Amino acid sequence: MSSSNLQSRQIATPVRQALCAVACVAWALLFQSSAHAQSSASTTSTKTQAQTKPPACANCGTVESVNEVKKEGKGTGLGAVGGAVAGGLLGNQFGGGKGKTAMTVVGAVGGGVAGNAVEKKVRSETVYDVNVRMQDGSLRTVQESQAYAIGTKVVVDGSTLKLAASPASTTTK
Repeated sequence: MSSSNLQSRQIATPVRQALCAVACVAWALLFQSSAHAQSSASTTSTKTQAQTKPPACANCGTVESVNEVKKEGKGTGLGAVGGAVAGGLLGNQFGGGKGKTAMTVVGAVGGGVAGNAVEKKVRSETVYDVNVRMQDGSLRTVQESQAYAIGTKVVVDGSTLKLAASPASTTTK
């Protein structure tokens, strides 16, 4: 082997070793920063999921107010028929000839209208508009046949309310 060839090999070996060392350090730094970025991303992802987590119960809320409402009953026609008969009989007691017939008709019509109104009044009911503040902050109004106390925890199930299940009490031994 020539002396110049030997000398270039001796110089090349330290350069090769230095390049290898630099490559190893670069590899280690790259691997470490990649692992840190993945760890950071998963932490950020977890925080974002926790922050945008929907409420535990989308249909749960608290009764905020209750308003009593008189709901007019529906007439079945029985009141109108009964009123017309009674009014016709009463109207028939007045007048004579054509006047008697006119009074009978007027009595029947008036009695029918009055009988229908009386029937609706008798069949009317009291209902309650219950305003519920939902967990998401929205307000829903549900019409119920019973009043709920303000502050009661409820679940809105379609157009009805149900009492929210209270957490089971635990006993310690």
